[in-house]
Formats: sequence, C-alpha cells, structure tokens
Amino acid sequence: MQKIETNELLDKIDYNFEHKYFILGMVFYHEISQNQNNFKIEQEDAFDHQVELVKDKKFTYEGFKKSVNNIAQANPRLKDILEMLLEEIEEGTLYRPKTKFARFIERLDEILAKMDAQKCFKEIATRSNLAERRGFVPTPSALKKLMYKLVLEDRDVKSVYEPTIGEGTLIVDLAKKAKAQAYGQEIITSQLNLAKMYAIMNSVDESNLVNMDSLNQDWLPEKKMDAVVVEAPIGLRFKNDCPDDRRFKDYELAKTADYPFVLTGLSHLNDQGMMVSVVGMKLLAANVQKGVRSKLLEEGKIKAVIALPKGASSTITVPTALLVMSQEAGDRSVLFVDASKLNLADNLNNITQAVESRQTKKKFSYLASYEEIVNNQNDLSIAKYINNYEFSTKLDANEVTNQIEEINQTSDDLDQHLKSLMEKLTNQQNFEQIKDLFEK
Repeated sequence: MQKIETNELLDKIDYNFEHKYFILGMVFYHEISQNQNNFKIEQEDAFDHQVELVKDKKFTYEGFKKSVNNIAQANPRLKDILEMLLEEIEEGTLYRPKTKFARFIERLDEILAKMDAQKCFKEIATRSNLAERRGFVPTPSALKKLMYKLVLEDRDVKSVYEPTIGEGTLIVDLAKKAKAQAYGQEIITSQLNLAKMYAIMNSVDESNLVNMDSLNQDWLPEKKMDAVVVEAPIGLRFKNDCPDDRRFKDYELAKTADYPFVLTGLSHLNDQGMMVSVVGMKLLAANVQKGVRSKLLEEGKIKAVIALPKGASSTITVPTALLVMSQEAGDRSVLFVDASKLNLADNLNNITQAVESRQTKKKFSYLASYEEIVNNQNDLSIAKYINNYEFSTKLDANEVTNQIEEINQTSDDLDQHLKSLMEKLTNQQNFEQIKDLFEK
C-alpha cells in the first residue's frame, strides 16, 4: 500500500489542532473496529458499517452515537475513552453538520487504508502546539532511542514507569520495546485517554496508566521498577503540602517541580534498575537548588550527565541535559558527556558506550570524582568539566608580538605629542609640574 504523510491526512480532513482529541478518537475507533477479536463489537456498530451508511446516504449522527455507546457499554476498558470522543463531538461544531461529519468519516477511511494508523496517531498526538497547523513534529525519536538504550541495554526489564506520561508515546514505546508492564501517571484526563488509546493500539497493557497527580499523590509506594524515564515540564510551580512525604522529606526542595519529578521517578526505581530524566541545564548550576543536588551526589544516585543538543526535545525550549541515575551508592563519581553539538541519531552508540565504560575522552567525556565535584560547589554544568571551545582562527605568535610592539611604539609617540602640546599651552614652570605628574 502506498503510504502518505500525516500532513496530507490533515489537509484532506480539514484538520484544526483544536480538534486533536476528536481526530485521534476517530482513528482509534477505526482501529478497534479492525481488531474485533480483541473487543466485543457488533458489525453494525463498527467503523466500516458507518462508512457503508455514508455511501448509501443513510448515515445519521444519532446512529453513530448509539454505536459508539454500544461499544463503550460492552467494553468497560474503553468506556472513558469513547465517552471522551462523544464529548469532543458534542462540544465542537466543526463536524456536527450531517454532511460534513459523513464526509469526514469517508475521507478518514480512504486515508487510513493507505497509511499506518499507529504512525498517524503517534505523530498527531505528540504535536506540541494546538494553535498551529504546521511546523510541529513529534519529540525527536533520537532522544527516545537514547533514553531507551540507557535504561534497557544489557538489562532484564519487566516493568517501566513514568510520572508524567502525557499522550503516552514515551512510556508505551518503551514498554513495547522491552515487552514490559507499563506504569504511569497523568493529571490531565484527556491526555491519559490518549495514552490509553495508544497503548491499546500497540497491544500494551494500559491498566496501570492512571489519572493522578504524581507529585501530590504517592502512588504504589512499595512498587519498584526496573526502568524509569522522566520527561516532565520544566519550571512548574510546586508547593509541598506533605512535608513527611517519603519521596521529599530528606531533601531541600525549592518552589519548582523539577527535582520533585526526578525524586518521584527515583522513588519507584529498584536497586538494579536505571533511570534517565530530561532536565533543564540551569538545574545543574552551582547556586540552583544546591541542597537537593548535593544530597543526590552524596548518596551516589547521579551516575552521568549528558548535555543534549538544541531541539533534542520538542516540548522543552531551554538547554537540556539527561541525568542518568541509579540506586547503587558505591561509586560517587559522575561521568560528563558533551553531546550538545552532536547529531544524536548518529551518536547513540558512542554516548551509551561512554556511559557504560565511564572513560574520559578529550572534548567528549570526563569522569569526575566526587571530591572534584564538591570542590566545584556541586556544580554539574558540563562546561566545568569539558572544555569544548574552538578558536575560530589559529594565532601566529610572531604576528601577535609585532602587533604588541607597534602598540607600544604608538603609545610612546602619543605621550611625546601630548607633552609637546602641553608645553605650548603653559608656561615652563607649570609645564614642569604637569610633567612630574605624568612621570610619577
């Protein structure tokens, strides 16, 4: 089958990003109808039947709504998802007219026959700005691949966790790759439903993806995972209303949620597991939240810091880094890797091998002892440990020496000229006094 780009799909269905959830809900309805063996769906309620009704000019919105409700009632795990789809239709106006809605269903069927529905769903779900029609791409796959390699390579991973799952692509793809059980929390209900849709479409168990505030609700405190990934919003305001919370009570927290998200992920990591977290580079500087960073270093939880190139995460615009963390406390040294000027996709193996070998390589990686980091005020900024400055031109020592001599000669000439002018403007006695001042 010929594949077409997602943008062509959006063009053909007159798509507006404000109707993102409606579009994805309809793609999901199409997909579950294609896999009726996994769900209780009568043929008259399936998407294909809606297409036949459109072609026979017998389609009605009321009939469509009844079919979706029938599927929701017969499949409790789909109930919240399909109810959200109907709410999106009821609250919107774009596809309510009978003819326009019918035309949309027919076009969607034609297009999904030519392209991979999972790819289509993933790309639309991860576009970051609802107000723009063009120019936004999913979180770059290279960053995800790097995170996956760091937490999965040479490890037997049976469970994975993310505290802020969003539309679910990061945690679901990780769980699918590792053939592991996915666990995750999301505070926004509509986002959680998208995550569940994506999980179901990828045959990943969605039962442990929950609608919950991960910072203010300590979920499954005894559950420890083999791998944890964190790509949380940067700079969110945070107020710790539970000072005795096991995750935070031993740390000096500021008024932002950056480190609380990291600590939440860490609280669900088992002793053999690995965790990676995307953080703002500013969070690593000497005077920024020094208390919590110092304690993490003292406990040996931070194993590596990887500076990421600009645009590595489409959801974060500030300079970013990856923190590689584990519960192993024996070695408190930290490996620094500067990938800020690299193409991530071309250097995945180089970066992961550097983290595994923990070796210093000029202008790329540096293994700093705990004592050295303490002497640097627990500053984890890459520039403190790796000097990547490149001179724009090579300096000629002889030429520089000649330039300095010319400057000195010019300075002497100016002094003589100034003295001559002063001599003409003053009498001899005053000139001698001024001359003395210059020569002191």
